[in-house]
Amino acid sequence: MDMRSAFILVLAVALVASLAGPAGAFIGTGINFDKHLGGTVPFSIGTKVAAAGSAFGLEKMDLGVTWGVDLGVNTLAGYPFGYGGVGAITDANIGYNIGLSMDETHGVAFDGSPFGVPLAEQSLTSTRFNNFVAKNDHITSEQVVLPFFGFPAI
Repeated sequence: MDMRSAFILVLAVALVASLAGPAGAFIGTGINFDKHLGGTVPFSIGTKVAAAGSAFGLEKMDLGVTWGVDLGVNTLAGYPFGYGGVGAITDANIGYNIGLSMDETHGVAFDGSPFGVPLAEQSLTSTRFNNFVAKNDHITSEQVVLPFFGFPAI
């Protein structure tokens, strides 16, 4: 077999392999990584003072801090990618979140009727705060080498 015939045979085999590859043959690997790190840290501070059922004082505060980091990466690499090429795709989601919530209550009350004092008063104040910030970024990367890109696609 001369050099010219060998070159035509190799070219014909490469052409057939590149067009037949997408029919279901795939040699490669894929990796999926999905992780969430986060949690909530609660704080509870407060006290209640009562005197013989005629007076009380209340101080109560609940704080909560919520945080999180999310990472999701999927990648796939192999042959054939398209029509006879070698390539890799990476798709990722990266994000974070942080939040703060607060519930606070102050109160006082007095009832003087058990002691013969004609005075009854009470006051109750409540404050609520809730704020949450989050961000998510999507990243896609595709790297492909198509050696037979000039041939028609089927």
